[in-house]
Amino acid sequence: MPKSRLDSWKSIAEYLERSQRTVQRWHAFHALPVHHFGGRKGSVFAYTDEIDRWLLTLAEETPSAASDKDGLESRRQASFEFSARALELWETHSEESLNTIAGLYRRAIGQYPGNTAAMIGLANTMISAALEGVMDTALAYPCAKEALRRAEQLDPQNADAKCCSAWLDMIHERKWNHARSGFEEVLRKQPESAFALAGSALAFVTDGDLYNASYYAWKAWRRNTLVSSFGAIVCWT
Repeated sequence: MPKSRLDSWKSIAEYLERSQRTVQRWHAFHALPVHHFGGRKGSVFAYTDEIDRWLLTLAEETPSAASDKDGLESRRQASFEFSARALELWETHSEESLNTIAGLYRRAIGQYPGNTAAMIGLANTMISAALEGVMDTALAYPCAKEALRRAEQLDPQNADAKCCSAWLDMIHERKWNHARSGFEEVLRKQPESAFALAGSALAFVTDGDLYNASYYAWKAWRRNTLVSSFGAIVCWT
């Protein structure tokens, strides 16, 4: 059976019986599955079956949280399980899976707001969604910054948070030198971090150093050959 497609924010809003502003907010902050033609500035569309599945995930409850006497511990465990599922998808992420990954991280945060990994994972997902044209940067970057701010409050020395911060310095704040220093610091602690290697590659591009850009891009891609955006950076450099 062919999918039923909604071809504008207006039609998506009418399907959900909400305002356009509300559904745009849901897309930015709750991973409502909306796709873009021709990048983030292009027209939008959504499939009704994907929206219906998204609505069902919001309505799901964790059985253990409802039955376990120790509700907090149960919610913590559910949060870590959602994070683990999101991380598994992140390791091979593509444009199509970013909304799903963001949704899992949001559910993890909803179960336990102290889940630092979920905060950082959500920030990384928002950055990738903006870079790959899945989400408007005006919506994605503020969300990433807020998630990162909360993660840094929970764990100021977290290396993954520093990597995320370097990405935002580079692509949102345009602080090229600060970003490069951030990636270097992360790679000293985690030399095999594919996300930091990819960030370093783009940082070298901003500096006009395509030799090192290509070197770091290849290292990122070899670290995880299933992430399509890493392969794209290799081709580009």
